[in-house]
Amino acid sequence: MHERRGVHLPRATLCEWKLAAAELLEVLLPPLRAHQLQAPRMHVDDTTLPLLEKGRTATRTARLWGYLGAGQREENGVWVDHPPAVVFEFAESRSGSHPLRYLQKYKRYLQADAYSGHGALYETGDIVEVGCWAHCRRRFFEIAKAQSKPGLAAQALQWIASLYAIESRIRDETADLKYGARQFDALPVLAQFRQWLEGNVIGLPAQAPLAKAFGYALRHWPALVRYTESGILLPDNNALERQIRPIALGRANWTFAGSPRGARAAATMYSLLGTARLNAFEPYAWLKDTLQKLPSYPVNRVHELLPLAR
Repeated sequence: MHERRGVHLPRATLCEWKLAAAELLEVLLPPLRAHQLQAPRMHVDDTTLPLLEKGRTATRTARLWGYLGAGQREENGVWVDHPPAVVFEFAESRSGSHPLRYLQKYKRYLQADAYSGHGALYETGDIVEVGCWAHCRRRFFEIAKAQSKPGLAAQALQWIASLYAIESRIRDETADLKYGARQFDALPVLAQFRQWLEGNVIGLPAQAPLAKAFGYALRHWPALVRYTESGILLPDNNALERQIRPIALGRANWTFAGSPRGARAAATMYSLLGTARLNAFEPYAWLKDTLQKLPSYPVNRVHELLPLAR
């Protein structure tokens, strides 16, 4: 657009503007985290981030750790939504120390995959583990897709589909009604499904993919069924995976982060614009308005600029 108007702007200048804008917006991250960590339900997951380091020609794999806080709480007999918020943090590795540090003061439900690095989170006793049926289903789905005839994997998918059918029916209900439906409808299905798993795992070759899929479901059963204990919970971690998808799609365009500074800027923008979308704010309109106000806004009131539903 600038070139068509006869204005020459070097690529480096445009990149610096974007980095500077992200760094200006970093002042919004502490109140965003504070709000998020009050959520009744938290999700955690990570995604890869190719990182180009100074003096090297090849990238190495760093990470963006994602945290999504959402849910409902009961106030005076009425269920009130906690405005959802997503935060991404740049990290050099996939070490479990990153979510452990971020969630050190969190004391509610945490939904995640079965990554062993999360173990220390649950050992504190303050965080309740909630499993992810999407991860469990994916294992059976990959096996069923490779088979020419329906087998045990396809049957497992049918069991899981029956659980999701219940969730589809109650999606727009209150937390109380969701809890009731899960107790009366989902728990009997889960009991039958577990009995089916225990009966059919016998005799499967220990190293076969199907045996591993059965083993995953049975090993993590307490966490997988925990969503039935409360109407504010979800059966899977897809809410956060939907926020990670734009990053995965974006990697095909921007390819890599050119420096740790660029990676942190990306994390800031994915956090704020992702939160804006979650709360039905048009991202560009919010960004433009906030960048105009922020330089002269009272520092003790910057939380008022967050894109959170009120």
